[in-house]
Amino acid sequence: AEAASTARRIEQRSWRLYSHRDSIIIQKQFGDPISVMMARYFVLFRLAATAVAVSERVELHVHLDGSITPPTLLEVARRRALVLPALGRVPRTVADVWAALDAAPTPWARFDLVCDILGGDAAALSLAAERFVARQAAQRVAYTEVRYDPIRFAVSHYANTSIGADAAVAAVTAGLARGVARANADGAE
Repeated sequence: AEAASTARRIEQRSWRLYSHRDSIIIQKQFGDPISVMMARYFVLFRLAATAVAVSERVELHVHLDGSITPPTLLEVARRRALVLPALGRVPRTVADVWAALDAAPTPWARFDLVCDILGGDAAALSLAAERFVARQAAQRVAYTEVRYDPIRFAVSHYANTSIGADAAVAAVTAGLARGVARANADGAE
């Protein structure tokens, strides 16, 4: 029933924020942990089959901090007047943001740069999350599971600011909700 309901939501081109409650519903329907795992895969398989049928995609385990576009990073860095260490100044162009990302000593250090640009600022986190949903919708992603580290998003070493992890979660959740509402209002995925 849940898979059919979810498939109908995709066919109707409607976004929905999924929560832990959805996993609990599946667990109540199927019982033991193995069945729950199988039920989750079944739901995801049904989602994927429906998405293919309507030319939409499913993306699982998407890292929010790896999905922020350089123009958004530029906007936030400039608004916050953040001096990026690789540049020694506030970035002026998207090329500057790319240069800072390319200067990271390892590919994983790029996540640190993104977290330090967005982190410690609820408005920046919310904006990034909202734009993430807009980008997913524009790319016809019908279902996505996004992950992030609220501890890393709570702090910015560049701005020397911090917010609590709960505030970071609230900011990202608010941005995701606004993005979903906008995608639904626009009739987009």
